[in-house]
Amino acid sequence: MTGCWSVSPRRILSRAHTPDFKSSVCTIDNTYVAEEHLTEKGKVDYETLKPVLFEFPTYQYMRTGDVIGNACPSKRRRKNEEDAICQRDRRS
Repeated sequence: MTGCWSVSPRRILSRAHTPDFKSSVCTIDNTYVAEEHLTEKGKVDYETLKPVLFEFPTYQYMRTGDVIGNACPSKRRRKNEEDAICQRDRRS
């Protein structure tokens, strides 16, 4: 594998043809990634892999991979925040 990322399409769901472009929508059967881009738990490390996305309207490739924040606080942080709220409410 020359790159670090590979996707194997499984089944074509639909095709779209325009005068300048032909595209297919497929299901994904397998994905492959070089071991250097896996975490200790065997999950894809997107910060090191930085996959490329293709954006159809502008026909541009975009680099991804930078973490800009957490969508959900960790259970420990959430519990600490809940404990702090409960303690504050008890004092009121």
